Amino acid sequence: MTNPSIAWVLNLDAEEEYARGRGYTPKQRIHKIARQQARALTGSLIQPEDLIIDARNTNKGVAKGMRGLAWSPTPWAQNQLHEANARVPQPPVFQILQEVNSKLFSQAVETSSPRLKKHLERSVDGILHTLGNSPDRTWFLRRPYGVAGRGRLLMQGEPQSNKELRWLIASIEIAPMVMEPQVHVILEVSTCGWITRQGEVTLAAPCFQEVDKHGSWLRTLPCPEGKLTDLEREHLQTAALDAAGALVDAGYWGPFSVDAFEYESGDGEESWNTLGEINARFTMGWATAFGESAREWLLA
Repeated sequence: MTNPSIAWVLNLDAEEEYARGRGYTPKQRIHKIARQQARALTGSLIQPEDLIIDARNTNKGVAKGMRGLAWSPTPWAQNQLHEANARVPQPPVFQILQEVNSKLFSQAVETSSPRLKKHLERSVDGILHTLGNSPDRTWFLRRPYGVAGRGRLLMQGEPQSNKELRWLIASIEIAPMVMEPQVHVILEVSTCGWITRQGEVTLAAPCFQEVDKHGSWLRTLPCPEGKLTDLEREHLQTAALDAAGALVDAGYWGPFSVDAFEYESGDGEESWNTLGEINARFTMGWATAFGESAREWLLA
């Protein structure tokens, strides 16, 4: 009989591994965060009978016969699962994980749904030109990888210090940067999905996201009936399907989510950014979105 339990590696720092490449090893504080988040995920993504692979311990063979899954199936996470002798499904190659989780990838996805206009800048001069031409506007400057407020800088007008200028120069030397205008966010929504190895896409209903002032996740809640209009749901689904199509074309399969938000522009008008960031991995609200069917996907 197949063991219905799952051995998990909660490599919540996957963005760091995407950025640094093979050979990355998490710091000890990441393991502490993973243990804390495992408690928050228990009852949704993680069940009480599941096993958390903790790199502090000797895990050789501890997950024999169990399905082995990772927050993101990066090389480090896969090594941990194989060491534990878990049954590990074939993941996309690491280069694909790097590509599809980059903010440059989501920026390039086209959709007919409403979207906040952003800029892709490839030089410091280009960034300074955009800042100088809109001195009253505040911008988020985003590196390709980063979550919960990391990997970004909030700027208005010219750099105010050598530290800011050095950050810009160092960032551009790595990769182009996405410049996103700061807006007043009214409502944050995520649409979660699953892509099979054959490229079939299943979407869950959109959910509300509650985050703190730094953008860190607090909780995910199903959207109450009637909170979103039929047109808003249609736009969100179209954007999520467009994102999923781009993921399939890039060779990705597995869990994903698409972040969206309703915002108020400077003139007080309310608009939608239906295709923000794409997370080609599990997220804190993924199992909440899929409800009772989540476990079926995980054990399939």
